[in-house]
Amino acid sequence: MKTRIPVFWTVVILVLSFQNVYSKDLVLFDRSTDQPLYYHEFYYDKDSIVSSSGKIRVWTTGFLTDKGRAFANKANSDIDPYKQSFYDEINCKERKYRTLKAVSYDKNGNSMVMFDDPDGKFNSISPNTMIDRLFKTICKQKKKGK
Repeated sequence: MKTRIPVFWTVVILVLSFQNVYSKDLVLFDRSTDQPLYYHEFYYDKDSIVSSSGKIRVWTTGFLTDKGRAFANKANSDIDPYKQSFYDEINCKERKYRTLKAVSYDKNGNSMVMFDDPDGKFNSISPNTMIDRLFKTICKQKKKGK
């Protein structure tokens, strides 16, 4: 019995340490709570930011909240609605963006590329949207030189 307790606490400490390492690179920039299917928290990966020719490329990830996941799990699907990642390019000067890649995950955590278009066209950024909040966050940091 004495050997199980230290092993248990060692595992707990390792799990908590891994979560802190994983989450320190992700920065929350948006919470959507207006419709059940869109109960997401959106993060960008600050280590993935690449700036070139006035454009910024960044990976973002949307996680369904518990409420959104409960709603989405009612559908029968092999796709896990919990997590989706996007590789976006933002043109701060022209207020435009394009999604270069979108990845969803199956219920086993395996990635499935759902969209891959490295030469896609730029779209205008609509106000008060998730991409608008990302634009404001990322482009503001670029102006500050971070």
